[in-house]
Amino acid sequence: LIWAVASALRSAAAAGWDRLSSATYRRLNLALFTSSAWLCAAAVCMPAFAYGYDMYPAALKAAAGAAHGLTALLCAGVWVRTVEPTRSGHYMPRLVRGLAGSLATLAPKSASDDPEAAS
Repeated sequence: LIWAVASALRSAAAAGWDRLSSATYRRLNLALFTSSAWLCAAAVCMPAFAYGYDMYPAALKAAAGAAHGLTALLCAGVWVRTVEPTRSGHYMPRLVRGLAGSLATLAPKSASDDPEAAS
């Protein structure tokens, strides 16, 4: 899944900032940011994520953490550049509103969400 998202973002970046500014690619940037930040934390703080086991050498954990951390920073930077802040100059209200809207659309809208029942 991460590979597909990264490939889609790479092709959008080749098309330019206008394509990256669309809602779809802004969401993909935030999704890749979130997954990369999580993987960075999992690599760096492995015992907290693996029931106390420290499975990899420190150099590998540092390299994986750096790779995922830099990916998260890149995605956050692209998102900030492609979205306009609120009138107060903050980005957090946009994140909260988008997250709340996304969570609200997960639930079925009505009992007749069956495409076969639509006429």
